[in-house]
Amino acid sequence: CVCVCVSSQSSRAENPPHPKSMKSTRMSWLWTLAIPVVMVVIAVLSVRSQPHSETALLTDWSSPPPLPVFVALNAVAGAFRSVADALTPPPIRIVDMVFGYHNVILLHIAQKLEIPDLLADGPLTAAAIAEKVGSDADVIERAMFALVGREVFKLGKPAADGAPR
Repeated sequence: CVCVCVSSQSSRAENPPHPKSMKSTRMSWLWTLAIPVVMVVIAVLSVRSQPHSETALLTDWSSPPPLPVFVALNAVAGAFRSVADALTPPPIRIVDMVFGYHNVILLHIAQKLEIPDLLADGPLTAAAIAEKVGSDADVIERAMFALVGREVFKLGKPAADGAPR
């Protein structure tokens, strides 16, 4: 296996891209953007033919959206991710990969301690969660703030004593 550093500037200056490879890159971008658009059109046409409730699609997350809508949304999200990856400098992408590991660990902690189940009945302070799971309140508070920062949870109104929940 041969690995090449993608942030090397000198190799780009010495070997400019070949015009044919630039054309194929443009074509791949065209396909990357065209396929999701076609998927969205198919999804819209198939959903129009089926009766559905807009309020259920917007508020009820217990059941997934219709399959064509799900596939189209994933295709569009993938296209946007591809564009974002292409525009992001390599050092920033590496930092994102490093923090991706932290995201997985935070989700693992929340799942292992069954925090979503505790919050199903309503908002709780970090101290209350720590008491229920038998952990340190400071550690739970830091983990909860990190999960809020990653939009896994959201902050509720402060408790009577001013503690965030």
